[in-house]
Amino acid sequence: MKNNGVIDVMWDGSNRQRETDLLPVRVSLLKELNDYRLFLIRAEDADKFAAVKTLDQLRALTAGAGVNWPSTDVLRANGLPVMTSIDYEYLFPMLRVKRFDYMPRGAHEAWSELAQHEGEGLAVERTIFLHYRVPYYFFVSRARPALAARIERGLRIAQKDGSFDRLFNSIPAFQRGMEEIAARKRRVFELHLP
Repeated sequence: MKNNGVIDVMWDGSNRQRETDLLPVRVSLLKELNDYRLFLIRAEDADKFAAVKTLDQLRALTAGAGVNWPSTDVLRANGLPVMTSIDYEYLFPMLRVKRFDYMPRGAHEAWSELAQHEGEGLAVERTIFLHYRVPYYFFVSRARPALAARIERGLRIAQKDGSFDRLFNSIPAFQRGMEEIAARKRRVFELHLP
């Protein structure tokens, strides 16, 4: 991901390549929300997913993900088949027409995405979490280390004075995701990082 001077700052899930090419600001912007993955599925497949009790059983199904998403590498490294798309929006019709079986989404993403695709026969799967560490960081051009330091300093101040948590907790999708994680009602399949 050489940015050739195009990127000053971006935010995204961390992976080895991003941390090599850019400077990570190591404050997890989404806390643990991005580490827990819910599935968007076709509503008609709810019973099929409820019957999945092991990671080996999940390997019989195919995930859908973005071609450059860090989670795509994690899924593949754990033996989970993945169908990719170059465009996020293409994934929804691909799921509907059965090009793949499920779309892993961060605990904060699934319900809002479901609402955006209401009436399309999709659902949030109710029994499974995938868990692996993929913190969301700001990434800064390696040519801008002072900017990276300034962003980190600001985030640390916001954490210390409580404004980071106030903002985080004011976002309904984040609240719902944290509640879902805290409820501990799902089977959790632990994945290793590549």
